[in-house]
Amino acid sequence: MEQLRLSAPGELVLEPQPDRSPGPGEVVLEVTAAGICGSDLHGYRGVNARRRPGTVMGHEVSGVVRVIGPDVSATWADQPVVVNPVLGCGACPRCRSGRPQLCPDKALIGCLPEHPGGFATMLRAPVTALVAWSGPAPLTWGPLAEPLAVGIEAADRTPLDGREVLVLGSGPVAVSAAWAAQRRGAAVTVTETDPGRRDLLRALGLRTLPFGSEPRRVPDAVLDCVAVDDSLAYALDHVAPGGDVVVVGLGAAVAALPVERLVQGAHGLLGSAQYTPARFADAAAWAASGQLDLARLLGPPRPLAEGPALFAQWDDDPARPMRTLLVPG
Repeated sequence: MEQLRLSAPGELVLEPQPDRSPGPGEVVLEVTAAGICGSDLHGYRGVNARRRPGTVMGHEVSGVVRVIGPDVSATWADQPVVVNPVLGCGACPRCRSGRPQLCPDKALIGCLPEHPGGFATMLRAPVTALVAWSGPAPLTWGPLAEPLAVGIEAADRTPLDGREVLVLGSGPVAVSAAWAAQRRGAAVTVTETDPGRRDLLRALGLRTLPFGSEPRRVPDAVLDCVAVDDSLAYALDHVAPGGDVVVVGLGAAVAALPVERLVQGAHGLLGSAQYTPARFADAAAWAASGQLDLARLLGPPRPLAEGPALFAQWDDDPARPMRTLLVPG
């Protein structure tokens, strides 16, 4: 058994994995695949403090339960699952209302040293974090349930039924938000600078527009999955008067906000953070159903041992697959 540990910014170490015996209410699963998220790359590069040295990253995880802890139902044994990485305290008003992603004491599996993630052979997790993978889609698609849940949450932040919606960005979260908006009955356009990526978006059933161009129809709402100065300005320039801009990207920790446009247009500006457990379960069921062409988002799986070199050589070429998976072995 082995794991990839972030020992310092810019340094990943492949090392033997310590014992992962489950405690009460916990299971240990054999990892099938774990996705490399942009936030993992930011943490590796030291761009922000969202990953601390000592962390075993990997919060987009699928696997099969191999060991169950005390008081865990035997029905979980050998169950294919995906893991909801958001851990709330369970006691605060936000947790009790079904929104643990807003818990002031929340933690995320794969984002803190005390909660090792899926860049490993085995993963220990609370049984309450598991969602059964039930459907014809392969379990290797399971890590995409996490960005899909982020997109569903963002699309649910404002009424979209029958409305014109503009999505900024072209990564897995943007695609997920666009699909979720379509499922809500919206007419969706996705903006992207790269022509090759726009071709892929159209192959995924999405209408596209070069970023910076005038939309053919004025959007009633904008889902900004980039969140940098230019994208926020573009969103507020083009959204209809009184329309909402939902910010789900984390392209910049601090971005300039065109306050005059926001106020004079009477726009709503809404943040969207992770997802509720219900939306994660919805995303897992949708991904497992095979209704979405998730295979187009994935490149060939890469062995865990290639992780250090893969992170060190990573570039932001838009021709790169939207999501790369690390697999044990």
